[in-house]
Amino acid sequence: MKRIFYKTLILLALLVPALAYGQSEGSAFDFGNISFALTPKVMEDGSITDISLGLVYNEILGGDYRYRSTIVSKNEEFPDLSDSLNARNEKTYEAFILPVGYRRKSDSTLFWAGIGAYYEYNILNEKGFFDDPELETGGFERVNSYTNDFSMHVIGPLIDLKFDYVHEYFNISLYGGIVPVFFLAADEEFGIIPFLGEAKAKHSQTTWGSPYFYVGLDAVIYKYVNLGVHYTFSKLTYEMVDYNFNDSGKVVWDYPETTVIGHSLQLEASVLVPLGKEMRFQIGYGYNINTIVLDSGDIEDNKHYLILGAKKYAR
Repeated sequence: MKRIFYKTLILLALLVPALAYGQSEGSAFDFGNISFALTPKVMEDGSITDISLGLVYNEILGGDYRYRSTIVSKNEEFPDLSDSLNARNEKTYEAFILPVGYRRKSDSTLFWAGIGAYYEYNILNEKGFFDDPELETGGFERVNSYTNDFSMHVIGPLIDLKFDYVHEYFNISLYGGIVPVFFLAADEEFGIIPFLGEAKAKHSQTTWGSPYFYVGLDAVIYKYVNLGVHYTFSKLTYEMVDYNFNDSGKVVWDYPETTVIGHSLQLEASVLVPLGKEMRFQIGYGYNINTIVLDSGDIEDNKHYLILGAKKYAR
């Protein structure tokens, strides 16, 4: 937690002076019609870093590029097993690529509609142990080690919409996007030793999913207060690794289809500190309400986080 926090402060310390200088009068370092945002969000067990770059080509065309990295590293217990430990490390990298979009601008409004591609790369590594007394009744060792290594690539078409309204005392931005269908390729290696023997399940799959979408609202009040509400939804049916024992007591791997539905709601409040004509430094607080719905039940993972960022606006 402290290491992530210090790295974020160092990154901002290097970035903010450069961006502020780019807004100074007479500077040769001119960003022109570019919107830029760097928004690290520091959590107790990891971090989320959002980077966006908006380009204005002319009065009716523009581009938008966004990148998000989510890193979670924590130790947890297995459900219903108090004497257990699972070390979980997960990294997710997302790219929202919108090279061309239509924009319509007036003195107080801006409408944007773009089409492009969405890409995600997810890596999950888990390892640990558990002590299950019930295994002894079946003649197995009660203490076992556990490993699970999973990787996934997701790609699909992206449609993105945005509407901005500018007032003397407040700015409102509404946005939304959808990946109507996406392609998924995943690899997984799973094992429990000695319960399932030395052999591990190695499973690869390709499938299609639908949909993934996001909506949100950001409001800037009196140029200094930023309030945000962001929601994402995803639905996917894919094969999980499972096991059974045959009549001779050997492990038989099984791969049943499982539907996973994800909901994520982020509530944010932050202060914007002016650093130039269009530059703002952002510091604030956020709360993420995250729910994963599985066939076996729901998993909730709610988190507080600190927001530290910098934004440069252009219309």
